[in-house]
Amino acid sequence: MTQKFVQLVQTTEPTLIKSLYQQGFLDIYERYHDEKTDPYLTTIADITTRLSLKNNYFLLVQANQTIVGLVYIEKRWHTVEIGNLLILPEFQNQGYGQATLTAIEAFFPTIQNWKLNTILQEQKLIYFYEKMGYKRVRYLKIPIKEKMDIVFYKKKRKAIKV
Repeated sequence: MTQKFVQLVQTTEPTLIKSLYQQGFLDIYERYHDEKTDPYLTTIADITTRLSLKNNYFLLVQANQTIVGLVYIEKRWHTVEIGNLLILPEFQNQGYGQATLTAIEAFFPTIQNWKLNTILQEQKLIYFYEKMGYKRVRYLKIPIKEKMDIVFYKKKRKAIKV
């Protein structure tokens, strides 16, 4: 697989964000039917609230001017939490996830601490984040529903001086 390059572009368009969430998280929603925390069910009001918060970003993931995904970021002091990262189904397994995480870290060069969470039962996601250098926070697991648990990851890296 050739290395992919993506560009991150901030968006403030709630309708576009909701549409991407529905496309990107439909598979997870259909698998778990999580009515409480699944991004698939995020409302325009929730998105608008997040857009109004300082240091929160919705970033379109683009390749060759085509939207291939979306990431939601919360930046707090020297920490970035990756809230939701999605690659649209037709672009998955092509290297865009890896390119996106690399681009996010470049987008915030002074950040040292990175956090995210994912579904324990989604072994493909677990493998991906661990491959990208994230370490699981031991003993921290939140049951969402039967056969669906959230686990937490962190990554520490040296900040790049700008």
